[in-house]
Amino acid sequence: MCTSISALQLTHTHTAHPHTGEPFVYSHQRTAQDKYLLLLSDGVTDVMTDDQIALFVWRAAQKKTMARSKHVAEPSEHEMPNGITPEEQALSARRRRAVELDGMALQLCLNARALESTDDLSAIVVDLSPVEEMAV
Repeated sequence: MCTSISALQLTHTHTAHPHTGEPFVYSHQRTAQDKYLLLLSDGVTDVMTDDQIALFVWRAAQKKTMARSKHVAEPSEHEMPNGITPEEQALSARRRRAVELDGMALQLCLNARALESTDDLSAIVVDLSPVEEMAV
């Protein structure tokens, strides 16, 4: 939208047909196999195909899953240090997951820049897993 607004301001006085942004919109019936929702600017999608983006996110997710599985098992609620409740532990796990998703989005943008994207770069990765799965 910002690109469209600035282009409108720049072109409105110079042409009878100002630039308007037409977003790419795709509808998809969500299934249980859907893991992520990706919101990407054209700075990313201009230099990476949908398949490349999906593979990039899948590989990043696999690396995070393998890194998480190497950690020592979480303590049981009876072993919680300093009175941390299971709810607080679950919240902490969701926060760690949010940091992982931010990292995936950043890596998508850095990859697009490495592919010589000259446009603005934005990426948001949304985990579509049920909240119960995120706490694990």
